[in-house]
Amino acid sequence: MSTITRETDLQAAQAQLDVEAALLQLKQKEIATERFNRLEAEHQTAVSECRAAKENLQRAREEANRYGDPSGLYLKAMNRMKAIQTDYSNHMMNYPSPSTYPTAEELDAWQRLKDDLTARLEAAEAAYRQTGAEYEAAKAARNSAREEFERLVSREAELRGRLYPNKKSGITIEVIDGAAPGATYRKSDLIGNA
Repeated sequence: MSTITRETDLQAAQAQLDVEAALLQLKQKEIATERFNRLEAEHQTAVSECRAAKENLQRAREEANRYGDPSGLYLKAMNRMKAIQTDYSNHMMNYPSPSTYPTAEELDAWQRLKDDLTARLEAAEAAYRQTGAEYEAAKAARNSAREEFERLVSREAELRGRLYPNKKSGITIEVIDGAAPGATYRKSDLIGNA
């Protein structure tokens, strides 16, 4: 009888171990599911952040382009300043010659125009400096927005790789404004897949 008891005890112990193993396996699946769900939520947050950063980058590009493109504010301010500089230089070269015996009214008119051109030139130079500073700030904001976008794209790709280790994207985004030529970034969920 002792052999039967021993065999029964072993079977009961094995059954208990099987139950414990099943419970452990179930707990491991629950933990894996919870990890996946958290990672998926973190990934969705990263996708949303990437979209917002992409929109921010687009706005920053447009703002920089308002200043920097050929019809931009910076070039317009420079051209206005140069035109006034030309008018001022021409006016200074056209000072009434003493040999023409200018009247006091002619000299006063010349001086008034000089004063007006001087004021306009100072204002144009100040506007040009201000526009230059705004242009530099817009370029810095664009560069900062691009760096943030690139950082978030990298983070999203890393999360996507952890979520779906065997899935390849195939879609690339090329950053054009000032990035190194040919620099590309893989990003499937930013364009139509999210």
